[in-house]
Amino acid sequence: MIQQKKGQIGLDVVKGVMVMLLVLSVLGITSFLVLTSLTDAVGKTNALSGNVYNESGAYLNSTGYTLATTGLDDFVPTIVTVHNASNGVILLAGNYTLTGNVLYNATTTTYSAVNVTYSYTYTTPTQSSAVEGNVTTAIGDFFGNSGTIFAILVVVIIMLAIGVAISVVNRFGRG
Repeated sequence: MIQQKKGQIGLDVVKGVMVMLLVLSVLGITSFLVLTSLTDAVGKTNALSGNVYNESGAYLNSTGYTLATTGLDDFVPTIVTVHNASNGVILLAGNYTLTGNVLYNATTTTYSAVNVTYSYTYTTPTQSSAVEGNVTTAIGDFFGNSGTIFAILVVVIIMLAIGVAISVVNRFGRG
């Protein structure tokens, strides 16, 4: 028997790439769902705390002094004591206010140098949260580049179509 391949233009490569994209998308979505469930079960952040004793260089005036350890996520300070740096006198809590992470003067007296002792809490991401973020970014990056993959496939299809056209023209030219 003679096998005839009428109507085939070599789209096996394109079909293979499409199946690969489908499999990768299913794996990506499954990974994302599993990691999201894991992160929800474990928690997204670790609650931590710390203390700062006699932070120098601070001041009390109307513009406010930003505490030094403010770069932490969900930073929540609690003032323990404020000392006048020039004479060591502890300032009573009525002399200052804390708004967020900024220490303000609550009186008309300006203190150009004070030492601040405070405790604070902050959070850090858990490992599962970091992994979830990496997987989500990777999936987004991969499918963000899928336009390039499809453009290459279009070029391959055009090349196959040109090859088929040349082949057909050559057959008619032979008689």
